[in-house]
Amino acid sequence: PAPPGFPGHEGMGEVVESRDKAFAVGEMVLTCPWPTDAGCFAELQTISAAYCLKLPDYNGPIEHLLMAQQLGSVLYSFRRNTPDLHGKTVMIMGLGSAGIFFSYLAKRAGAANVIASDLAEARLALGAQFGVDVAVKAVHSNVVDAVMDHTNGQGADFLIEAVGRSDSLLQSVDLVRTGGAMLLFGLPDTSEPVLFNFHDFFRKKLSAFAEYGAQHEPDLVSFSHALTLIAQKEMDVS
Repeated sequence: PAPPGFPGHEGMGEVVESRDKAFAVGEMVLTCPWPTDAGCFAELQTISAAYCLKLPDYNGPIEHLLMAQQLGSVLYSFRRNTPDLHGKTVMIMGLGSAGIFFSYLAKRAGAANVIASDLAEARLALGAQFGVDVAVKAVHSNVVDAVMDHTNGQGADFLIEAVGRSDSLLQSVDLVRTGGAMLLFGLPDTSEPVLFNFHDFFRKKLSAFAEYGAQHEPDLVSFSHALTLIAQKEMDVS
């Protein structure tokens, strides 16, 4: 059981009533609510001003700006948990919107080699436009072989799991070099414990990060930056 319009934590809409002087009736806003306060699937949404951002001027379909919610979450996680990537090899597991955005940010941060895996051929083909150097069909042996071939058998310096599947989380440790690091962004579709290769994680002295709660960032800085990237067409989300 859940309230009407639940969950829905990414939305856009027109302000029809406001008790905050920062937002006027008639303005279009991006909403980034905490899931329990969401209701983006309802016709009308009551939300704190702290979870709203005015939409910038944009010469394109307004729906593109909705992607700032996903991009903002990616930016938030990337900024808080990413080591120096200059000249490094980055492995991206999954090329959905999050994986595509992470690929773009990794290359922009100076990664020399971005390897990405996915099951969908269309996503793999699209990856090159966003900084992917090596796109691999996500069959277990293909992924391991590709990463090792392109790292002289060492593994990636940094890995981002952007799939949210138990099997990809299990495989992640195999793809990272000794002393490397991982950002675990994807959320498995279960609240039950999932398998994790702790033995090799421990022996390889890896670091792993997870992030949560971009909606609580002061002034929604990451979401605001995402809107700017899209509105200025530095990021093509079409």
